[in-house]
Amino acid sequence: MAIYFMRKCWASILNDCEGEITREHIISDNLLNKTVITEGLAWCKDSRKEIGASNFTVRHLCKKHNNSLSVYDSEIKYYVEVFKTLYRVNNKFNKYGFSIKKVPIVYKISGKKLEKWFFKTMLNIVLVNKPNVILDFEKVAQIIFSDQSFEKPYGLSWAVKTGQVYEGDDSISFVPIFRNENELVGCLFDFLTHKFVVLVPNEFSPLDKFGNLDLPIGNAEDFDNLQINWHNKTITTSAIIGRKRIVTQRLEIEW
Repeated sequence: MAIYFMRKCWASILNDCEGEITREHIISDNLLNKTVITEGLAWCKDSRKEIGASNFTVRHLCKKHNNSLSVYDSEIKYYVEVFKTLYRVNNKFNKYGFSIKKVPIVYKISGKKLEKWFFKTMLNIVLVNKPNVILDFEKVAQIIFSDQSFEKPYGLSWAVKTGQVYEGDDSISFVPIFRNENELVGCLFDFLTHKFVVLVPNEFSPLDKFGNLDLPIGNAEDFDNLQINWHNKTITTSAIIGRKRIVTQRLEIEW
């Protein structure tokens, strides 16, 4: 199996690199089992391959920049734990009921950290197959390695539809979106059976006048006709008691 190595850190345009180019898991190690089944990357383009999680790595960043992103790995792990809790508690409420005085249960996560995890994971995956990818690395690096946020409509959006629920699937799929073959404009993530859209800052709008994706999404038809919620602020679960719908849990996403 071949692992892709960059000659230099992709954040070197910030002129503050320190240390050698280090090894990093393509997807955060804390989300992986001991083995990983992969498909579509440089070493498994046409068939699925199972590899040890310890080998599911790339060298894309210097030691300083790699270490700077560890806080985002912690946040995505917490996000996964929160969603599994939402799912488990919602099933419990539906089965046994609940006390109105004790709901909603409120959880909080950092939208900025979550957004930057999706961005750095996108780059980890894309650079494996397209080392000559075109995007504004300076702008992206300035945001990812600071407290800045992406401006609308770029960055992270939830792609949702009415009645969408978490179904307990832990798989992660990824569809990059390119213009002119090598110009990266975004990607589609299917993560925990929820869909996310990550858009790279560009000189054109990736959305049409109705707020729908106006991009060549190829074979990702399951992203058609989804509502794009940029920097979504809340996700809730609810139940009906009598004629009233009661919010039982609320996830607050802080930006």
